[in-house]
Amino acid sequence: MADLMILRQQLARALAETGLPIHQCQAPPRQRRRGGVCLLTVSATAPDEPSGIVVAWTQDDALAWDLGRCDLYRHVQDEMNALLARLCARFGFATEPFGNGGATLVTSHPTAPREVGEEVRSS
Repeated sequence: MADLMILRQQLARALAETGLPIHQCQAPPRQRRRGGVCLLTVSATAPDEPSGIVVAWTQDDALAWDLGRCDLYRHVQDEMNALLARLCARFGFATEPFGNGGATLVTSHPTAPREVGEEVRSS
């Protein structure tokens, strides 16, 4: 579990370097209104399942609760999750798709960052 805490810290630091806000999922409700990168630690529940950090985008309440802009909400969600997957891979983290909502599971610490033009998995 300590290894996952270090992995989460490395991810948060790398993504914050890009200027993306890290969403405070455990914060009081008034502070959770703002969107950002959500980092969720998951432990394997079976021997063949990986442990890691789920990386996903969460949107500001202003867009998330505006029912008149549902299509925009879905589009932004898909685009930001795809971007996060590419950024994690570009920073050298091992990634794989997680679930069916576009989230990414980061399973290991970064290797050397990938060079521009090098193949990067996209969701």
